[in-house]
Amino acid sequence: MTNHPPSPLVSVLVPTKNRPQKLRRCLQGLARQSFQDFEVILVNDGGSSVATLLSEFAGLRVNLIELDHSEGLVKALNHGLSLAGGSLIAECDDDDLLLPHHLALLVSSLGSHHLVYSDSVLSVLDWRVLPPLELKRELFAYDFSLELLQTTNFVPRPARLYPKVLHEQLGLYDPELSHHDDWDWLLRVANFGSVRRVPEVSVEICVDLSGDNLSQPNSERRLSLDRLIQKHGLPPLPETDFYRMLLARGEKAN
Repeated sequence: MTNHPPSPLVSVLVPTKNRPQKLRRCLQGLARQSFQDFEVILVNDGGSSVATLLSEFAGLRVNLIELDHSEGLVKALNHGLSLAGGSLIAECDDDDLLLPHHLALLVSSLGSHHLVYSDSVLSVLDWRVLPPLELKRELFAYDFSLELLQTTNFVPRPARLYPKVLHEQLGLYDPELSHHDDWDWLLRVANFGSVRRVPEVSVEICVDLSGDNLSQPNSERRLSLDRLIQKHGLPPLPETDFYRMLLARGEKAN
């Protein structure tokens, strides 16, 4: 009889594609978590193999999914969900960083809420040098408001934790959205149940000014935003992202 390891409490979804240095930093953050009852569901979306890189993290419980070809972020995440063994779902983009107390903080804060999220810092990095040079660091924190959520997404994907069972009730991440799927999921959960902010920084959201992840307006993003607006009955909205939100907040303060 084969003895299988017990299911973890938390499954952390990490999509990646051809960003090994950033993925290494992301996995280092996961390896330093004070809360250890979790697995990493690492979905390589058709990029070069990351199996060799994973050999550096023998202490991490990692379930690696290597897709033959790129299917896009949302479908990659849904692949990860299909194999997640945890009863709770967390996420981390491969270029972001979970601070050592992140999982412990959110697991202890969830209670009867349907989703909890922590505060973040937004770190602007130049990855043309290693280790990356930090150019700017600002607090990114907002109280929860459904009214605000209907005009802007103020909760970064890696800052949140929720029960996996929600997907049985609300469906998977929307594969028709190539962008803004995280915003769509928050709106669906917020209209279904209770969302709570945990006012403590436990996540570092990273912006690469060299261009690897700095979102630029394009037709595909605009189409996704228009679909989101139609799906949730939102008002007309401009294209934005966390970095632009931070810049706009600074302009208002001045």
